[in-house]
Amino acid sequence: MALAAPFWKDIDRMEPDEKELLTQIRLVYGSALLNGPFSILFAHSGGLIGFNDRIKLRPLIAATKDDRVYMASEESAIRTVCKNPDKVWAPKAGAPVIVKMGEGIVN
Repeated sequence: MALAAPFWKDIDRMEPDEKELLTQIRLVYGSALLNGPFSILFAHSGGLIGFNDRIKLRPLIAATKDDRVYMASEESAIRTVCKNPDKVWAPKAGAPVIVKMGEGIVN
């Protein structure tokens, strides 16, 4: 949330509890906010996280096939390594796709 937090105009329309939390995140971690066109994938010992910029200037596509998760900037790249994925989607702008090893996708 700190890296690709919602815009102020979107925070203003949220329910009070969520609005307060995101206001504090934006105020405390404002300098960590990633602005500009990007898609980021990073892995750690417990899984994989992918997300793109808040206005979706760069694409991020995710897909699943059985117990595997694929992420790329283009669907064609995923279909090169997985011909028939079970599910393919474009995550919302700034929304992370979180994959926990052994637990699947957490959105």
